[in-house]
Amino acid sequence: MGAMPRRIVATVIVLLALGAGVAPAGAAGDRPGASVSTVRGSWAQVVNCLFTRYDPSTGDFACVGGSTWQGSWTGLTHYDVKGVHDMKTGDMRGTITETFVGTYLPDRSHGTLTMAHRFTIDGATSALHIDSEITGGDGDPTFRCSSGRVVWDGLAPGETGFGGYAGTWVHGCP
Repeated sequence: MGAMPRRIVATVIVLLALGAGVAPAGAAGDRPGASVSTVRGSWAQVVNCLFTRYDPSTGDFACVGGSTWQGSWTGLTHYDVKGVHDMKTGDMRGTITETFVGTYLPDRSHGTLTMAHRFTIDGATSALHIDSEITGGDGDPTFRCSSGRVVWDGLAPGETGFGGYAGTWVHGCP
């Protein structure tokens, strides 16, 4: 068996640190009084990405879809994808804007989160990797003033996707 790709090694290290409850240094440093939580769970597509634009000459595409999240955050999302599909390798990469509506289970608060994602899909294995930045939140006080980082890994084999998430969530207005 060969060496593991760097992205997988880095993801494993981040997930192990998050599983141990370790938040990145300075996660709430610029927001005194904010709370920092480690979040983790699973996700699955409920509405497959419906193409709204595709250019076969360049591989550029756009699509919309939805997913369900279970775990620290439990609820539904709507997402918009813009990306490029390599017809030779099947690889995809691009950006996603996503809005989550649901519950933070530890305190049963309700609200929304907005996220900006960068994604890659390996055409040979259907492995999906997403690096996310939480760009805002609203609803109950727990969701307000949200920021943080989340890593999503899973599989996206053409019709549907599923996997897990883990990250650090800075939330609550000081």
